Amino acid sequence: MAIRDEMHTLVDTLSDEQIAAAHAYLRDLAAAQPLSARGGLARRMDAGALTGAAFLAAQPLDLATLAAQQDVQPVAHAHDIESALWPSGPEEDPDLFAATLRHWRRSETDA
Repeated sequence: MAIRDEMHTLVDTLSDEQIAAAHAYLRDLAAAQPLSARGGLARRMDAGALTGAAFLAAQPLDLATLAAQQDVQPVAHAHDIESALWPSGPEEDPDLFAATLRHWRRSETDA
């Protein structure tokens, strides 16, 4: 059976709600970049992906299990992540920023 014929047969088996969802998906798919530029349909439909129903049915995981699955470690001290959170370098100096902001505000009120 040709792919188009199979598509017609599949559509005939869908409910009105499913047809609307399939139509929206196909419209988005047709409007998107070519599959090769997106990395292929197989990646988008990865076997590791959960359906919405499966996600909602799953029991919540405790933090230790979730951390183990994601291969992350807890942060023991805030200074361990300080470089990721706090500005670095003279152009990002918070005191310089505050002083510049004060200067701009005073300039506006003096004008």
